[in-house]
Amino acid sequence: MKKILLILIFVPIVLSANVYKFNFCGYSYDVGERNILLLDQTLISDPSLYPYLNCLDATFCAPFGNGTTIDSYDNLDEWENYFNHKLGKEAIIKGFYRTSFLDFDKFLKDHSSEKYVAKNELERYILASPNKKELLRYFWFAKKCELIYTGKYELENSWYQGESIATTKADLNKMYEEAIALYTKTQDAFLKNRIGFQIVRLAFELGNPERTNEMFDTYMKYDESSKYIYYKAMERNATMLYRRGEKVESIRSFLKVFENLQDRKNIVFLSLQRLSMRGLDLSEHSRENELVHFFYGFYGNHIAELQEIVAVNPNSSYAEVLAMRYFDSLHESFFASNLSANTNSFSYENLAKAEAIVVNQLNNSKLKNKELWSIFKGIIDIVKGDFETATDTFTGKYINAEYRNQANVFAYIIKVLQIDGFDKYTMDRLFLELKGNKNLYNNHGVRGFFFKKIAQLYANEDQKIISEFLSYQSIHYAENKVAKDDVLASNFSASNFFYEQHKYLEQEDLLKLKKLITVTSRTELEHFIISLLPKDNEDFINEMLGTYFLRENNLEKAIKYFNQIEKPKKYYQEGIRNSLFSGAINEYFNVSFLAQSDRFHEKYKNLLYTSEIDKEYYIDNKLLLAKTLLKLETLATEEPENAGAYYYMLGNAWYNLSELGWFVNTLHYLNGGNDGRNSIKGYDDWADEDAELDSEMIERAIAYYNKAIEATSSNEIKAKATYFLAKAGMCFDITWDDTTSNYIVDKFCGDHETKFEELENYKDTKFYQEIIKECTYFKAYTQRR
Repeated sequence: MKKILLILIFVPIVLSANVYKFNFCGYSYDVGERNILLLDQTLISDPSLYPYLNCLDATFCAPFGNGTTIDSYDNLDEWENYFNHKLGKEAIIKGFYRTSFLDFDKFLKDHSSEKYVAKNELERYILASPNKKELLRYFWFAKKCELIYTGKYELENSWYQGESIATTKADLNKMYEEAIALYTKTQDAFLKNRIGFQIVRLAFELGNPERTNEMFDTYMKYDESSKYIYYKAMERNATMLYRRGEKVESIRSFLKVFENLQDRKNIVFLSLQRLSMRGLDLSEHSRENELVHFFYGFYGNHIAELQEIVAVNPNSSYAEVLAMRYFDSLHESFFASNLSANTNSFSYENLAKAEAIVVNQLNNSKLKNKELWSIFKGIIDIVKGDFETATDTFTGKYINAEYRNQANVFAYIIKVLQIDGFDKYTMDRLFLELKGNKNLYNNHGVRGFFFKKIAQLYANEDQKIISEFLSYQSIHYAENKVAKDDVLASNFSASNFFYEQHKYLEQEDLLKLKKLITVTSRTELEHFIISLLPKDNEDFINEMLGTYFLRENNLEKAIKYFNQIEKPKKYYQEGIRNSLFSGAINEYFNVSFLAQSDRFHEKYKNLLYTSEIDKEYYIDNKLLLAKTLLKLETLATEEPENAGAYYYMLGNAWYNLSELGWFVNTLHYLNGGNDGRNSIKGYDDWADEDAELDSEMIERAIAYYNKAIEATSSNEIKAKATYFLAKAGMCFDITWDDTTSNYIVDKFCGDHETKFEELENYKDTKFYQEIIKECTYFKAYTQRR
């Protein structure tokens, strides 16, 4: 992580080598990751405490302070003011922070030469300054102090990676004496405070609490121009006060640092993790007491510590943060469980205590920010199911516009929660209210919850396709403020549908969707839902209906719907891969299926509609596929002498189209493609191992293979059909063999074993010899026998 660079001098806290573990390093909190985002946490009174709000997967919600990649603006502002704004922040950063000690040392030695040319704006300023000598001495010493940590002289952009301190105690003592001497020789008050900080810091590094405290009192002088460096020194002094046993004075100092230096808030918290403040008598130090309870509440029980804080100060900004953290978690858990069948994992054991605190706050005449606490009270009423009281709370009079907007949000959300079943007119009324209220439609959290709720209601009505198209994207993908007519336009994605179309193909659902598309009278919400579907929505639904009936082997109905598609090229290509009517003993990713297959279909190519297509990523024409399947079914009846061959081809087709087959994508994914094969066949890391196999097509293939055996007199076809029956009913037990470092089959079972036994009847066929050669399972089976 990056080292926070001095005050033009590097200043880490010494309690641990890896002191900046809470700083952001390659990660920042993204509210787009929130499933529920209805409560605006920034409603707390003190914006400086935003980092302490409730976040997912991050300790802090925001970086501390307004800083550059190098240092705090507060520190740079002090330097910029010192230079009378003749040097800007970038010039200061380049001239000091991005310059090595060796360069500064050379500058100190060579600057008096007439030939010396300033390398940057800072050097030019120093050379032209009447205070040149003191500036040179200070900056040189400041760069030297960086070496305490890295022990390296070359420029490293001042990164501190937790290296061991390279400076010995004797070196530190020597630098300590140099710092005091430099302080004595320096007249400039601003630079004296900077050097004073180094004196305190060096005493701190020497591990001497008494000396550190004395040096702080002696050499640090508070004034507005040196506020930043003063509190940085106080931070070191606070630790040494603790080590001397002056814990109350220590927490008082830490509080001052916490409240005055935004970029040191997290470091103060880190210090409090190391320096226990439990049990201190802070009865006469209320603000310090609040900070201690805030710290323990942040990392522990929010409600217990909140109760302690409000007892001290009902208007504490720390109390607001702990309350906001609790109610953010509470509302997120409650509303998320409302959208999901999953059990609500939030612990409600503190809800009664939280309610008591909120009620006491609202009844306290000393409380100033009653509007915020009334928001909390309304959330409690929602969670308790008292929507009437909650509505009264949120529809009350709010003077502050931000609190009024928040109240309006929850008043609207209560209406959404109260939708009773699938009431399309209530849903439409709330949709129109959403579109008509800028405060609502510009709130991505409100939009998200509304549409997720509507999606849930459609899913409960077995309209899962519409539910999927209503999948609302998080803020990470969607604009927050949108045009009124665009409120919904770019926030939705039906990626799951397109990726796993087969899971959404239910006849009742499809017919409901077709009715919605073709009906002339719709609600505004229904008009919007239609707008989310592909523009050619009638083709879209006809393609899905055709696919549904094709999967069901209802080929005439499938052909009927495919024929209604006006632009079929959008959904599939012109031909089909005829090899899907052939069988393959094995399939390999690096060998085309055609090459691996028995090419049985080539004997009947005059029956097929297209010439040979040998492309793995081809999108098969479903209309031609349905026509071919129907033709083979018809021919099997009309030509009994060839029925065995036709049934064998039909068995191959359904096996290859099934989840076990090579052509799985044809009937499982919209627009075909190969993207889904790995997932559905369980090849990738995110495949669901517990997902049940869609066995209908496998069973259909088995039926056709059995018909082929019954109908044919050819032993070759019987051998093929018998083998593929074994393949369709694959069943065996395996164990790991340490000798061969491989799995071995212990035994075969079920149809796998039965059909392997039956294959012995066809030893004289060519296909039997091919099986012995190609199928290691069958070879192992025969050897074992």
